[in-house]
Amino acid sequence: IPPKISASSRNRLSWVRVTVALDYDNIVDADGHYLEPAYALPDYIEPKYRDVAPRIVKRDDGFEYWEGRNWFEETGFFGGTQTRRAHAIAGLAGVERWNVVKDDLDKALNYTQMNPASLDPIPRLKVLDEERIDAAVLYPTSNLNFRTDAEFQMALNRALNDWLADRYISADPRRLYGVTNIVTLHDVDAACHEVDRCAKQHGFKATYLRPGLPTAEARWWKRD
Repeated sequence: IPPKISASSRNRLSWVRVTVALDYDNIVDADGHYLEPAYALPDYIEPKYRDVAPRIVKRDDGFEYWEGRNWFEETGFFGGTQTRRAHAIAGLAGVERWNVVKDDLDKALNYTQMNPASLDPIPRLKVLDEERIDAAVLYPTSNLNFRTDAEFQMALNRALNDWLADRYISADPRRLYGVTNIVTLHDVDAACHEVDRCAKQHGFKATYLRPGLPTAEARWWKRD
C-alpha cells in the first residue's frame, strides 16, 4: 500500500515514485506505453520520407525541439505544446519524471530526460522485475495522434513498428510484446497487410487502431 505523504512533505518533494510489488504470478501489464525514439526513425523510414521523419534536435538554448513532420503539428488530441518544445509529457502512462513543472514550459524537462524505462527496454525490464510484472504489452504514446496524409502515416507506422521490434522488443521477446501501429485507417488493405506483416515478421500480439473508417462501406476483415 503506498505510504501517506503529508501536505508539508509533499511540498518539499519534487518527485516521488512508489513501487508496489504485486504478490501474484503471471501478471501482465496489458496497456503499457513506450516513448517514440528521439533520433532513430530516419534510419527506419523509407528514403522518400527520411528528411521529414520526426526527430529531436538540441539547440543552443539547451532545450530539445522536434524537427521534421513531428507527432503533434498536423492533427491529434494531445501534445499541443510539443510543437514549441520537445518536453517531458506530463502524467501520461507514468512517463513523467522528476521535477516537471506542468504550468511553466521553460522549466519542463527535455523529452529525453523522461523516465529511462519509457525510452529504453533495459530499464523497463528492471521496473517489471521490481514490480513483479511478468510481461508488458506495449503501445505508442506520441503516435496516438493521427495524420490526414495516408501515405506518410503508413510509412511512419511501418518505421515505428520496425524500430519497436528491432530496438525494444528484442531485448526480451518473452516479456515485451509489441503492438502494431496502424493509427488511422486510411487504406484497409494496406492496414491489413501491415498487421499481417508485423504478426509474422515481428511476432506482435495486438494492433493499435483509432476508431473510424474512411467510408461507411469499408470493412476490416471481409477479404480473402
